[in-house]
This record gives sequence, structure tokens and C-alpha cells, in this order.
Amino acid sequence: MERDSVLIYDGRRRLFRAVARAVGSRLDSVRVVGWQTDAAQRFLDAQFDARPFAFLLVDDEEVHAGGRTLARLLRDHGAGDRLAARVERLYGRAAGPMGRLLHGQEPADLDGSFRLTEEARGLLPRLRGQGTAIPVRESDGDGAGDSLPD
Repeated sequence: MERDSVLIYDGRRRLFRAVARAVGSRLDSVRVVGWQTDAAQRFLDAQFDARPFAFLLVDDEEVHAGGRTLARLLRDHGAGDRLAARVERLYGRAAGPMGRLLHGQEPADLDGSFRLTEEARGLLPRLRGQGTAIPVRESDGDGAGDSLPD
């Protein structure tokens, strides 16, 4: 994947910060930004005229939301179309219950790919500049602090 994409994720939970950190460290072409950051919130306002709580992948031309985010990441990084399509369908079925359970809130009913608005495109450099600063406390190997409740 040639473009420099931004993955917007829920940064409130340690588990998701750890997953985002893994994505950011393994995929040089993807920057990760917490949904709660000012840059992400401004971008969402510009793109959707709202701040939908959603898992998003932003590239130079489009915003991919929900299951499409996972499918796009998988396809762009070598997974087959069949696997990506299955993951996308599964995400659609699991997003509501998993959102309530793991995030404590219902994800926005937003799935698919959307052209970037001009206003959102103008904020993309700032959003990219926020990428990959993920606070995750490292374990010292004794198991202390390894739980992921918050």
C-alpha cells in the first residue's frame, strides 16, 4: 500500500491501544490516531458534520468505516478478498454487541466507504501528524499491570 492512511480507533481502553500500537508498528503505511484526540474530532466534524463513534480508516480520497475498515486493511496488506469479505460481514453482526461490551457505547451506524469532503481533506495533514503516539504501559515481565480493564 503506497498511501499514508490513518486508522482512527477508540483509545480509551488499554486493549485497543495495544492493538493499535501493533498495527502502527507493523504497517509503516498506517498511522494510528485515537478517536478522542482533538485532530480526530475536528476531522469527524468536517467529514460527517458530527462525531460518529466508529472505527475508521482514512486515505487520500476516502474514509472507510466499520467493517470496511477491517476489510480494507486486510486487502491492502495481503489478505485475500474472501477473508476480507468474511471479516467485513462478521464485523457488521458483532459491532453493536461488542461495542456495548468493550467500549461501553453503541458504535455509530456507519459502514462503507465515503469520499473525503474538501474540508476534511484540508485537515488530513494535521490528522496524520497526530499518528502513532499511543500510551501503552509496558509490562516488566512479572505479570503486574498486565490486566487490560481500562
